[in-house]
Amino acid sequence: MAGLLRGDSAERSLTWLDWSRVVAVSTDGGRVLFDESGEAVGTRPVSYLYTREKDSTVRLGEGLAQGLMPDEQSVLLLDSTDRRNLRLVSLAGGPDRSVPVGNLHYQWVRPMPDGKRGVALAARTGESLGLWIVPLEPGIEPVQLAAAVMIRNSAISDDGKKVAVLTPAGHLSILALDGGQSGKVDIKTAGKRLAPLRW
Repeated sequence: MAGLLRGDSAERSLTWLDWSRVVAVSTDGGRVLFDESGEAVGTRPVSYLYTREKDSTVRLGEGLAQGLMPDEQSVLLLDSTDRRNLRLVSLAGGPDRSVPVGNLHYQWVRPMPDGKRGVALAARTGESLGLWIVPLEPGIEPVQLAAAVMIRNSAISDDGKKVAVLTPAGHLSILALDGGQSGKVDIKTAGKRLAPLRW
């Protein structure tokens, strides 16, 4: 894992243990949310937050990092042993908060700008993976946007209407989330496999 963060004059290594996977960068470019799932953490992945200003890394807890919430005061983690379970971890301390449990098994979830919903690659038991809008608060029903899809990385636009994704074929594409314009737009990247991280 390497990066060029706020205050850096050159790209440098940010690797923490043996399998660092960057998930999100803060709006100000000074913090990196990542997780570790190699031998160094044992059988369960662990999530961390690196802060450039302090040059420090804080352990957030077990689980796969999914994203910084819009206020950047908490992060969303996915339970690696039961992929139906999500929880919010406060960066200021205090107890974790469980996210409503549904009948979806998640590959990944990215918080939307309203903080109430997320975009997820998920599946019901026995069904194919699809792209969903899922609740992060009670009282919101999940909505399937597309069935039988595989998407590797994603970044949601600030207005919550579009998501940039990397497809298995290596294409950078933009998909509509607002139920308006349908279809997708492929972005030419001169043969490079570019994975979106921020809009």
